[in-house]
Amino acid sequence: MISHSWGCRMLFVLALFAHVAVKAGQASPPLNARLPSIQKIVIDKPHAQSAYGSNADCSDMRIDATRVRHFLAHAIEGTAEEYRRGIDQADCEASAEVHWRRGGKATISLDDATGWGSLEQRGTTRYFYCSTCEGILGRDFRPDAAR
Repeated sequence: MISHSWGCRMLFVLALFAHVAVKAGQASPPLNARLPSIQKIVIDKPHAQSAYGSNADCSDMRIDATRVRHFLAHAIEGTAEEYRRGIDQADCEASAEVHWRRGGKATISLDDATGWGSLEQRGTTRYFYCSTCEGILGRDFRPDAAR
């Protein structure tokens, strides 16, 4: 015969595993669901540069506030390992500084070809992927285009 307290503990453990399994199968909420409101976006260098070690032609690629807002609205968080696997060494990249309404700021860096980007804030780097952001720095990128 199984004691009542042992049975309750087993039910708790099973419920905990079920919760973890359900959470693991869910996609992360969009990046902007977890960030404070934006006060302003500052772009010192609007033209993209080739990624470190690349000689990619980035002459017709640029970053602007609309592209940054689109990325923030659609990106989901990934891991550093996923970012490394998804990176294209011959890619172009550009960055902007995002200032939050309640204070603080972060640097966001967007990779053109892959849909990946990173957010650096207070010494911490987080990686994000946006499935509608491949080609985000290109001349023909339209945030409202159907994909």
